[in-house]
Amino acid sequence: MTDNDPTRSPEGPAPARNRAVIIGSIVGGVVVLGVIAALVVSVAAGGPAPTDPSAAPSASTSASPSAVPSASASASSTPAPSATTTTPDERFGLPVVAEVPVSEPATVAGATVSIESVSVEQASGTRAGETAGPAARVVVRVANPAGGADLDLSTVSVRAYTGQDFAPASPIDEGTGFSGSVAAGESATGTYLFSIPEGATVTVTVGLSPDSGLVVFTP
Repeated sequence: MTDNDPTRSPEGPAPARNRAVIIGSIVGGVVVLGVIAALVVSVAAGGPAPTDPSAAPSASTSASPSAVPSASASASSTPAPSATTTTPDERFGLPVVAEVPVSEPATVAGATVSIESVSVEQASGTRAGETAGPAARVVVRVANPAGGADLDLSTVSVRAYTGQDFAPASPIDEGTGFSGSVAAGESATGTYLFSIPEGATVTVTVGLSPDSGLVVFTP
């Protein structure tokens, strides 16, 4: 049966479909605007911008293994100092372990050595090879510390040198040098006489043994 109602629109339900399309477009636009607004707010709030992972250096390449020297390498570069010198002093031909003014004591091989006095006198020169004239009389004291063994004094050597060029002074056999030994806690003195030029300054060296090194007493 054919519907010939003249009042029905020839287009049928088309207006309803158009309204649905329009509403859907509006809703989609609102959603897109909401997403854009959220992104804008996030950037404005200071959020971190995405970075290229290849731009940051890796942790494995940030430091070179050779940048920090090993403890063994730094320690080996610093030699340990020697306790005593074994190099002979060119002035005296033997190593010097201490050099002090004549008024001060010094320690050598555990013993305390000091100069009691240095005086100038006239020597008679009675023995062969000795010269009469000015002489320096040197009195040396050696103190053996307590608690040890007796100290052998037969190996003690006392020498004198004159002037700035340290010319060796000739010994005169009129003194009474060291001999025997000294007990622990005791001291002993020895007297030595040396021929010197008139008005010369005198430097004295004392060694307790051939390998103990010298103590130098300067004027």
